Amino acid sequence: MKNSKGISLVELLMVALLLGVGLTGVGGMFTAGLISNRKAAHITAAANRASKEIERLRNAGFTGAVVDYERFPYP
Repeated sequence: MKNSKGISLVELLMVALLLGVGLTGVGGMFTAGLISNRKAAHITAAANRASKEIERLRNAGFTGAVVDYERFPYP
């Protein structure tokens, strides 16, 4: 009968391999989450800027909504 008091080297290598594969997947998900969070922050900032600009134009009244055609020449 075999004496099994410890863990063999093969078992340790298998556990290390499985942990490595698992942690690689978790790292990939973490990176994807960070990228998604950064994109969402940029979209939110752009929406807030647009909202402030719309409010500024609404508060300026009709006489303040003059388009400067010299600034945007015809293509």
